[in-house]
Amino acid sequence: LRELIPCLIGCLSDKKALVRAITCWTLSRYAHWVVSQPHELYLKPLMTELLKRILDPNKRVQEAACSAFATLEEEACTELVPYLGYILETLVFAFSKYQHKNLLILYDAIGTLADSVGHH
Repeated sequence: LRELIPCLIGCLSDKKALVRAITCWTLSRYAHWVVSQPHELYLKPLMTELLKRILDPNKRVQEAACSAFATLEEEACTELVPYLGYILETLVFAFSKYQHKNLLILYDAIGTLADSVGHH
């Protein structure tokens, strides 16, 4: 996983939308492992790239990235507190890009974030 996760994070920038979307899902399956490792090596790069994909022009990628980010939020909990400013900035900007279906997923990601970080 130490070599696979960085490779998959790189695939989040693939030119093909389907590759980006399925990579979001794949990485979400390893969220527990990512959070248990040094944050500079895995959590921070994964979080940064997923947030970029949340703003992807492709709706399927947006959906997959929001869902994967919600999974990451559940695993990371308060470990995300240092990054809250950047996370919230991205999620708020996504409101201007998203249409009805993905707005529901975005609301879920925001609700999960609130549950995960609590009053911080």
